[in-house]
Amino acid sequence: MFISALSEAANEPKGPVVLLPRDAKLSPGLMIFMSSTMPGPYVGGWMDKSRYVDYELKVEPGKYRLAVKLVPQGGGYLSAKIDEGQAIRRQVVRSRQPVYTPIEVKYGEVDIPNAGARLRFTGDNINQPGLALFFQAELTWVGPSTATSRVKSPLEQAAEKERAAKEALVAKSGDALADRLKGTTWSFYVMSGEFTGQSVPMVFGLDGSLNFFGSNKNFKAIDGRTIDIFYGAPGAFSRLRFSDDLGSFKADPEQGIRQPRSGRLQNVLGARSSGAVPAPGTAAR
Repeated sequence: MFISALSEAANEPKGPVVLLPRDAKLSPGLMIFMSSTMPGPYVGGWMDKSRYVDYELKVEPGKYRLAVKLVPQGGGYLSAKIDEGQAIRRQVVRSRQPVYTPIEVKYGEVDIPNAGARLRFTGDNINQPGLALFFQAELTWVGPSTATSRVKSPLEQAAEKERAAKEALVAKSGDALADRLKGTTWSFYVMSGEFTGQSVPMVFGLDGSLNFFGSNKNFKAIDGRTIDIFYGAPGAFSRLRFSDDLGSFKADPEQGIRQPRSGRLQNVLGARSSGAVPAPGTAAR
């Protein structure tokens, strides 16, 4: 009887491993949001080939079925990759009506060669207002891996170090931009859409806050030239890029409105939120 009980326990199916947003490492520009209309926190923001959602997999090596739960928006493709292996690409169909319940996107079976492997999600061919709202990933055990674990080559190791150094440099330049903006005011002049002719002040507080369109918004400096401004609607944001490295611009709260030599901001891309988001093609004077 004791031997039988052990046999049953050994054959007991393993439950899925659920990977939530709080477990992920997010690239700059992606953030975790909460909503009263949808269950649980989710990742929002503009996801493309340079933006990623990363998970360090603390699971038993083996073969797993991979699935993702998300709420589609503009649609595009979401790719999943284990370490430097082959990416698996799945289409996310554009939502034609409001969707509040996450749908499941299946990736089939993936091999996880060792504990500590990285699972990375990226996107491409994305339409406005963005690919999707990312809720979670699930790994369901299938069996032992058929792939043999291998040591990364010196070239792969060097590439990983170079990539990490570049990401650290970008993050450092973003921190420097955020510091330079504190205590300054920019005049954002909207030149198209229903806001034609409207000059909107962007006030960067000394505490790191941003007052824009008459209310406080969250913003994040992506690199030394780029900021993302986030709105109340899920996943809604605008990306603003300085046309140069700010020239002679210096943060000086006593001088009020102050511009760099070029004096321009370029709206590269963004999403509308209840008529509160600048239309594409806008610039600051």
